[in-house]
Amino acid sequence: MDSDSKPLFITKYMFISNHTIKIIKLLIGIGIVFFTLNITLKYQLSVWLKSHQVKGVFYTYKALDINFIDGSIRMKEPSVTLLDNLGANFDGKVDFESISIYNVSYLDLLFAGHIDVQEIDLNVPNGYLHKKKALRKKETKDTIDSNTMDIQLQLQHLKINNASIKVYDTH
Repeated sequence: MDSDSKPLFITKYMFISNHTIKIIKLLIGIGIVFFTLNITLKYQLSVWLKSHQVKGVFYTYKALDINFIDGSIRMKEPSVTLLDNLGANFDGKVDFESISIYNVSYLDLLFAGHIDVQEIDLNVPNGYLHKKKALRKKETKDTIDSNTMDIQLQLQHLKINNASIKVYDTH
């Protein structure tokens, strides 16, 4: 018997060898790496969200869950308030049960500072929008300054589930 296969400690029901202890240490190490990575990704995502806040669009959320194994993010109870600063002639507020984002490229988030996703699910949006009076012809904006919307998002699928959005005309 070599030293790795000798029982380290014997109980009535099982033998624990050095090999078993190495496997347990490896599993604990992997758990610590996953925990550390999860905290780092959550922090990096919150920094990214704050740095890409669009002027006139405010949002809050109750919790942010990240699953880096399947590449998903879930915001619980997010709320978005839109002010008419972008020249879209709308303002309003929309609350969601959750927003789920799938197939997120976390390496791009950590090292390149942008997010590529395949699918976003907007779950149970409920809110209102107020359409503002149209601007005079010479004041109409059809573009948004690049310094106010510095977000690049590549998206393949957008799902909106059980929506209830009311649009009011304030003419």
